[in-house]
Amino acid sequence: MLLVSKLNMNGSDYFLVMRNLKKKSKWYLYSVVHPDDFLKSTEEQNKRLFSISMLSRPYNKGCKEYCVESLELFCNKPKAYYGRLHVLNDVIDAYSRAKTYGYTKSEVISSTTTTTPDGLVRNVSMQSSMCHFVETRLDNMITSLSFSYGSVSVECIEYGDLSLPTLDYSPIKENDVYKSSVVLSINDVKYEALKGIIDLSWYEDANGRILKDYTHISNHKDFEVRVILPMIKEILKCRVNGEKCLIGLDTETTGLMVKYLSDDNPIKDHIVSTQLSWKFDQGVNIYLDMAYFENCDINYVLGRLAQLFRWDHEEFDFELFYDDNGNENRSTVRLDRNWYLVGGHNFPFDSQAVRSHGYEMFFDVDTLQMAFTIAPTSIKVKKGLKQLTHKLLGIEAPELVDILGKGNEDKFRYLTDTRVADIYGCADVDMFRYVYYKLKDLMGEKLYKAYERVDVYLCNVLAESEYYGVRFDKEYVIKEADHMEKDLKILEETIYEYVGKMLLLKASASLNKPFTQEEFDSATYRFKITGKDLLDVTYNLLGYPVKVLTNKGKPALNSYAIDKLLYYKNSTSTNFLKSDILSSSSTADDKHVLISAEKFNSYRYPLCYLLKEYRVLSKEYTGYYKPFKEIDTEGRIFKSYRTNNIETRRISNPLQTVKKNLKKCILSHSDDWNLGDWDLAQIELRMFTSLAKDQRMIDLMMDGDVDFHTENGALIYDVPAHLLAKSDRSKAKSVGFGVPYGLSSRALCEWMFTEITKENLLATYEILDIYERKNHLSMDLLKSYRAKARELAYMSPELRDFLEIDRDAPVAMIHNANGFYRYQDMTKILGDNGKIASVERAFGNFPIQSFAADYFKMLICRLDKRLRKEGLKDKFLVHMTIHDEILFSFHKSLDPNLLANIIKEECMLRMKGHTNYFLGLNFGKSWYECKQDAAELPVKFLLRNCKAFKEGSIPSVDWCDSPADYFKPKVMEFKKDRIIECLGIYEPNYKQCLDLDELLPKFANYTVRSYFYEMPLSYTPFTVINKKGEKEFDPDDRALSSLLAVLKEREIQIESVIANKKSYDFDEYLQYRFDSMEMEEIDVNVSQDDSEDKFEEFISGNAFWSFDDNEDASDIFFYNNDEIDEFEEKVRDLLSEHKDKYTYIENVGATKVLVVKGYALTEKLEAMLMKYRDPNGSRVSIDYGGKVVTGAVKYKLPSDNELEKMIGDLHDSFKGSSIFG
Repeated sequence: MLLVSKLNMNGSDYFLVMRNLKKKSKWYLYSVVHPDDFLKSTEEQNKRLFSISMLSRPYNKGCKEYCVESLELFCNKPKAYYGRLHVLNDVIDAYSRAKTYGYTKSEVISSTTTTTPDGLVRNVSMQSSMCHFVETRLDNMITSLSFSYGSVSVECIEYGDLSLPTLDYSPIKENDVYKSSVVLSINDVKYEALKGIIDLSWYEDANGRILKDYTHISNHKDFEVRVILPMIKEILKCRVNGEKCLIGLDTETTGLMVKYLSDDNPIKDHIVSTQLSWKFDQGVNIYLDMAYFENCDINYVLGRLAQLFRWDHEEFDFELFYDDNGNENRSTVRLDRNWYLVGGHNFPFDSQAVRSHGYEMFFDVDTLQMAFTIAPTSIKVKKGLKQLTHKLLGIEAPELVDILGKGNEDKFRYLTDTRVADIYGCADVDMFRYVYYKLKDLMGEKLYKAYERVDVYLCNVLAESEYYGVRFDKEYVIKEADHMEKDLKILEETIYEYVGKMLLLKASASLNKPFTQEEFDSATYRFKITGKDLLDVTYNLLGYPVKVLTNKGKPALNSYAIDKLLYYKNSTSTNFLKSDILSSSSTADDKHVLISAEKFNSYRYPLCYLLKEYRVLSKEYTGYYKPFKEIDTEGRIFKSYRTNNIETRRISNPLQTVKKNLKKCILSHSDDWNLGDWDLAQIELRMFTSLAKDQRMIDLMMDGDVDFHTENGALIYDVPAHLLAKSDRSKAKSVGFGVPYGLSSRALCEWMFTEITKENLLATYEILDIYERKNHLSMDLLKSYRAKARELAYMSPELRDFLEIDRDAPVAMIHNANGFYRYQDMTKILGDNGKIASVERAFGNFPIQSFAADYFKMLICRLDKRLRKEGLKDKFLVHMTIHDEILFSFHKSLDPNLLANIIKEECMLRMKGHTNYFLGLNFGKSWYECKQDAAELPVKFLLRNCKAFKEGSIPSVDWCDSPADYFKPKVMEFKKDRIIECLGIYEPNYKQCLDLDELLPKFANYTVRSYFYEMPLSYTPFTVINKKGEKEFDPDDRALSSLLAVLKEREIQIESVIANKKSYDFDEYLQYRFDSMEMEEIDVNVSQDDSEDKFEEFISGNAFWSFDDNEDASDIFFYNNDEIDEFEEKVRDLLSEHKDKYTYIENVGATKVLVVKGYALTEKLEAMLMKYRDPNGSRVSIDYGGKVVTGAVKYKLPSDNELEKMIGDLHDSFKGSSIFG
């Protein structure tokens, strides 16, 4: 029987031919293009293409020259191969996975067996969203076949006799990778069958001797006698020898959904067996819910193990029920949880599996996290237990998924051979112990202790958090999901239409052939908006330039590449898109724009704008909204934490970067719980300053009222911090975040000014220059970190082997204060300045961000330990971590004052030599409410409230329905107190005479100053017209009105008030202001500062996305530096031209720099400029001997030629004078 199918793999066309007999089959792969023509032009290739009809001609001898691969199987076992099997291996693997995929009942369309005159006919047809499989067999010989899995799609048709080639096959050796494609059903998985397809020489030697002590347990007595007793003995034996006993634990489950769900929920999975190993070459498989074996009671087993593997590491009594001879005999043994380690590979899953049955265990070791600690940068080092076992031990450990294919995680329960079940189950815990000791040796003592101290406890806490998930407003989410589905369809059609119209325009221009309006209006081009199709459309059909390459040197189409292309704007906007494209959720009164016509028409490469909006929306829909429509998760969403995928050691979770609408849907654990949020204030910037030993900033940041970005802005713009403009603070914030993260000047320019123009780029250069000079200690530290990229580091031969780095390859390394590191193989990087710069940016950021991440992890652990110590852990749940923030729920019976005090004591710390690390504490009904600036408890309020609580001056709260409402009046009174306290500092004699004219310029505490705008008014302030042309209260007059209202409410006696240089009685002034203006209502919106969101997206693993599923955020992407960006080149030319033209003037952005020789001339120059002062003018900087002074005063200056002459004359008038020093 011959079956033939056309096949397209990785963009190449093939024919697949299968000769099938009852027990034997051969698969042939024919390339349509002759192998000798692969590198030739399409025209040359087309001269001799292969067609299946050529095989019907015997004289062609099977067209051997076109046959590139072949595989021979006997009883579904690969026996021999021809060629490299790159494609066939994927095809047969897809066949295996499609056939054995875990289809649901509704997905099995038909499955019949019929007796016919020709023999027994078996038909099966299965279809799911992941794959499909349709097959007909006659007496076990395949007569028709159709399947698809992933990118592989095969549709076979029966063919007549064909002439197939005689090939020189090579036998498949015992350790050959191709046998992973063997197809077995669950009933086929017997020990003898297993030996035929998997190398089990590590389990049974050539003489039949069993090398491992693997066994199973199916009753309680055996569990006590053969598990508990010997495990306790091994613990005590190791204790006597001064060692810690290592116990490996693993669970087999019916699937991955071991979450906080009702037991009767059909999607909830459960444990079917658990395995333990406490000695080398030993393991026990405890059956708990196996389909064909006797089982132990799961609650009995897990209950006993939970006592032994308890969370608290302290002494305890453990009861034994049998003696060594198996006789019932109750006794007690005294143990200490510190005497032994419990671990596994990716233990957070096993922790959740145990928790799903109502038990809690603490794990001390995770070899997955250990492997990441050793190889944080490598994408070559696969960190699965199977891969580590092979790499470190040379053993091919079995995995059921290799035999049955993905989607069959639940099949372990249905194994019918106890020996197979024991090998699969026990091998993991046995190999785990071997792998652990190998990894520990590679880590070294210092790194291992850091891993133990920072990572282990955290992973246990995050496992609990992941298990409970996050509660959502289900009804709202489903409604939004419907809108998003429609919006994605709108975006798809928009993309197809745009590409179609552009291709029509290009074809018309190329062929000089006009088209009709009707043809233009109907033009579309449909393609897959992913992978090769999209790369082809973007770079080949539309001709967009390649600006970013993958680390393999191929064109990339990911978030980096898209953003790079979006930098380019049209000099004049087009009119391609006539109007905004609106969301399906838009109404006449509430329009939501999907695609802005103004933005679209401004981009030189507008497809990138469409693709970005499409990809972001698609990612959000599939990740958060779609699951609620498809499965019943009981109003919760479950997302996995990753502590082992970001080189800077940050914790990642897909929920970290959800959009505002979804944040409004995230609720507390249940209706009897409150929602809270705490985040560390500017931790990485404070850490950067502290590590740089910038004592000035360290001292400043000790004050809870001081804001890093404001102080940094004041330093850059040389103004008092309380007079810094809001827009300047925003720019300083961008620079403060962007510089240590290695952002390019262009990226910073866009973040600061939203648009890249020559003027904005020049202004960015200026701000960067000032920042770097005025933060020279931090910059020196950053440069020292970056310099590590050019220094060759020592790496042991053993570590090089593990990381798959050549023994003599140049390697760079950078460490943080805890000893964790990042490394880079520099073999293909040295000599390429662009690539070196990429590594330098990564190295510069690593010690700062990774140490901040370690500090944050430590706080989470401290908080959990304290809550357990206080007996409050059952009233507190961590929902997720977001960079340096924790979203949590706590029971309404937990006093919010007590919780605030615990959080303050455990999470607001100061390290030696560092500044203070403050945190903000917020409460609300949703995550969105918790993130509002107005909801945050001021740092000094928190400190005072905690002090008062500890002193007993705050009554206890037994039940609190809304902490936000509880704290709101207390915070308001605190703010009034602070206003009056600061008033006494800046105006000591205010009770005798309050000078309103001079107060605000002296009121330097900008944090307390901001409280003015939250207070009631004593009179209606003057109004002004803002930059948007809208009427608003004059901010200074509004502040004074609030101040006077506070003083009046507190009944503070003020003898007189000075306003507009006139003296008034206090009440007289208030009456005067009240009478002089009619009350007018104006909406005063305190804008929410959400600018940090874009930094959060940038520095989180979730910011990266790609249209190629094979790309990973851990890859290093390099900019294509083959050409200098013409725009930046023009800017540089402009700067150099200007410097050549004038001696005393430099125009840098909107600021004019005037150059004088010596500080003494600056006063003379400032006096000459007095007449040009104008608040609507520009800032002026004076450069004297390389030092620059930038004033807050603005000037409307004469032309550059006049200025050049003026300053030249000034210098001439002092020639020969001692003023030049």
